Amino acid sequence: MLHVTIDKKLQEKMGKWYSKPLYRKLVQRCIGREHYSCEKRMKRFIYSSTSNDSSMSMEEEEEMKQVVSANIPNDVLVDMLSRFPARALMRLKCVSKNWHSVIQDPVFVNLHLTLAKETGMGLIQILDDTGFRIYSIDDFGFATELHSLVTDNSYPHVPSCNGLLCFLDSSDDMLSFLDNSKEIRIRLCNPITGETMTITKPYCFRRKTAGLGYDTCSQKYKVVCCSESEVEVYTLGSEFNSWRTIKCPSGFSINFLEKPIYSHGNLHWKASLSDHANGFQQCAIIAFDMSDEKFSLFKGPDINIMNGNHWLCELEGSLSLVQTYEKKVILWVLKDYEEQEWMKKSVYRLPFYPSWPEGFMTIRNNKILFESHEDECDYVCHYDEQGQLLKVIKVTGLPSSFKNYIDNHVKSLVSFK
Repeated sequence: MLHVTIDKKLQEKMGKWYSKPLYRKLVQRCIGREHYSCEKRMKRFIYSSTSNDSSMSMEEEEEMKQVVSANIPNDVLVDMLSRFPARALMRLKCVSKNWHSVIQDPVFVNLHLTLAKETGMGLIQILDDTGFRIYSIDDFGFATELHSLVTDNSYPHVPSCNGLLCFLDSSDDMLSFLDNSKEIRIRLCNPITGETMTITKPYCFRRKTAGLGYDTCSQKYKVVCCSESEVEVYTLGSEFNSWRTIKCPSGFSINFLEKPIYSHGNLHWKASLSDHANGFQQCAIIAFDMSDEKFSLFKGPDINIMNGNHWLCELEGSLSLVQTYEKKVILWVLKDYEEQEWMKKSVYRLPFYPSWPEGFMTIRNNKILFESHEDECDYVCHYDEQGQLLKVIKVTGLPSSFKNYIDNHVKSLVSFK
């Protein structure tokens, strides 16, 4: 049973409602970290008038009805609901009109997203056979299916942004995006809310890389496709529903195989700068501002990107770079975005050799989910703050045959509109 200490200020805000046993149980059990059994524990306390759970007494049912129908202070309700897992909130919208209104409110959605990021990104696995089946992997290696979508043949290509997934769907395979003769569709979805969207292909047919990001000024999400000479931008939820073309500035060369990462209002691609004095390739970052739609360039960690494998990710709200060499994993974090100050945060050692790392490994809260090259199985490794391996858990609950893609993901209520 999960018991979480409730902040005294929140208790004071709750007033007499905190003294009610059932309400106290509801808050104590449901405010806190999310894991796979959370929904089972909440069922008993969420559904009042529609509950068929014989283990809930008539007195408890009546008390829950009173709690739900009571005029609970709105700030208390927002504070309480913001701590619930996103999937539970989708069910809680049915409790009452007021709860539905609170949970749908954009201000609440942003608050919930902020708290979800602070508590750690979720691990998500995207499988491709007859379509997409999206699984959430918890800290104990248990896989839970979140969303499925049947397509002819699809392959996830774009890292998630604020809980939204963007992927490319073609009539052939993942390399079709590089083939001018293939028709491309871009699909988006939120696996928690079930919202999906399909947008038209970009105008240019040359090699390109795609990214999904958020414009903090217009408060709109944008899909960005880059080729060698131009950039195309599609603003989701706009009245035009079309691609806009932006000229690429001279001096920028984006590797179309790199997957851009959204962080701090920018999309980021890993690049390189030649250090002729030391004879190696210095890591650099190309940033595309989602608001003013302009490019910039800044230095990455002080490493030679010719050694090992490297890719970008966002961890706990910070742009990060993962460096792998054989079984060693080094995590670099952009500690100060304005000053462009990088810090080597952690060094981990994997128990097995990983598969091709980018797209087959992710890190969060000193835990690594990766695919082993040795047996092609997935594992969750737990480490302490010093990077020492504590335990290795084999992932269960996945189909035996699949194409694998792993991504950092936060479970959110965010909409494209």
